[in-house]
Amino acid sequence: MEYYKKNKLHLIHDQLTDSVALIWPDRNMGIKQYDLLEDSYCQLLASLLEHETKVFLFSKKSMPEKAQHITKMFDGKHINHHKFISDDIWLRDFCPLQTFNPVSKENIFLSYSYNAYGEKYEFINNKYFSDFFLHNISKSKSTGFCNDKIIFEGGNIVNNANICLINMNCLQQHNKDICYSQIENNLKSFFKINIYQQLDFIDIPPITGDDTNGHIDNLVRFYDDAVLIMSTNSRSHPDYDKLKKLEDQVCDICSRNKIEKIIHVNHEYRNIMKSEKNEILPFSYLNYLKIANVIYMPIIGNETEQEKSYLKKIFKKDKVVFINSKPLLSEYGGLHCCSYNWRYFE
Repeated sequence: MEYYKKNKLHLIHDQLTDSVALIWPDRNMGIKQYDLLEDSYCQLLASLLEHETKVFLFSKKSMPEKAQHITKMFDGKHINHHKFISDDIWLRDFCPLQTFNPVSKENIFLSYSYNAYGEKYEFINNKYFSDFFLHNISKSKSTGFCNDKIIFEGGNIVNNANICLINMNCLQQHNKDICYSQIENNLKSFFKINIYQQLDFIDIPPITGDDTNGHIDNLVRFYDDAVLIMSTNSRSHPDYDKLKKLEDQVCDICSRNKIEKIIHVNHEYRNIMKSEKNEILPFSYLNYLKIANVIYMPIIGNETEQEKSYLKKIFKKDKVVFINSKPLLSEYGGLHCCSYNWRYFE
């Protein structure tokens, strides 16, 4: 298998995943539209169980009532519940990165230092989630990502079998005491020694409303042999200029790495969503969740059938399930942000 080459760690990519972790929202998290957000979680959970995905659900106390009801609909199969007190629902950003060593056949996770996007939010509990996950769920070996020398988040890394991309803009904002070249050199050195995938970078400011300072999972994703990029042809779109800059950078990356296919995922001005305070929220179709052959695609509800068909055509090899993400956006996140997919090795 082409993916399993060399005695290095291979970052697991979406196509190989079969499990997902979710933190169920809690009213004490200060969520603006709690009931609507819980409904979105119910929709996602039901679809995950329908597709026989292994679900690891975390909540402060016992399994939430609505989650229990959905679990019973599927005879309690494919779901595990664990108690954990978390500060928020965005576990993608404090879960360890999964790798696999094809020589030793070991499942190894990369843990990293986390500070809630430059200490914007409380993270007193979230910083312990990685250890809890490793000791109670995966029970696998772990090592420090980049030797724990930089602050990192799981939403700022995307990869396929051969390439890995990170947004440097985000790293700079969350590691202000480290210069650009030092961050870059630390990452390059770590990847060269330990990781099979070739590392490359974009350097793009965040899309409007994104409080993570530019997580790459809103901007770029991999799909089979193609690179997907957030794109717009509307000059009225607030991110028009930075998305054109993104296009130029991704074209250079593809040229360096001999990637022939770039797919522009179009975002119209009408796709913009605003908060009750008239603030633009960080919506991107690229913040989807892919587990094996199913794509859970975020939508805001005003999509036409033509727009849905357009998205299905992009992901024509997979089944596309549309999930209402408006309540997630009101909390400044998306489907990929609130979930963590990985390969569960028994």
